[in-house]
Amino acid sequence: MTNDLFGSDTRSAPRGTPILVIDDRSASGEHLLVLPAEAVNIAAVAFLIRHGSGFLRTALTEDRCEELLLLPQWVHRQEVQNPYCVTVDAAEGITTGISAADRTATIQQLLDPCAGAADFHRPGHVVPIRIRQDDQNVNAETSVVDILANSEIGLGFAYDHLIDSDDGEVATILQANTFAARFDLPVLRLSALVRKAAGRSRVTSAQR
Repeated sequence: MTNDLFGSDTRSAPRGTPILVIDDRSASGEHLLVLPAEAVNIAAVAFLIRHGSGFLRTALTEDRCEELLLLPQWVHRQEVQNPYCVTVDAAEGITTGISAADRTATIQQLLDPCAGAADFHRPGHVVPIRIRQDDQNVNAETSVVDILANSEIGLGFAYDHLIDSDDGEVATILQANTFAARFDLPVLRLSALVRKAAGRSRVTSAQR
């Protein structure tokens, strides 16, 4: 049995524990291992590296990306901006940047409001993701991350795709549920988050 978070409230999750976000809206949904800001530590980041793709991302607001001078990896010809920013490493306190300890330091620095652009070297080993708040996120992954950003998790979290250890492919929904039960991870289901967001929207509209 999986440990679904009651009412999709992340505050009931054990502190410092990764959350498995299961996209149960379709059979081909993307399932993410997510670390809210307070859960970013070496053990948790190592868990994501071990069971994810190794392509660690950190979701940030547009304003935060502007503050840190995080430029897009490439520029679309269309008006919609690419959300993947140039990779970074923390400028101090790390070695090669690739270890769990080093990537933890970089993620924590990205999430530290006191850190500035000069506190990072480019390119590096962590991918900042610029999340827009105007419904113009450009792919399935950033759409999922946008839903999370508008939940109790809020913007400012690290994440990676859950990978099946047997074939190296992105995990299916069955594999994601099995994985959550095996490691006793708290689970958020996107269908619940979407329903909750829709409920808040209806309440806000009724109050106008």
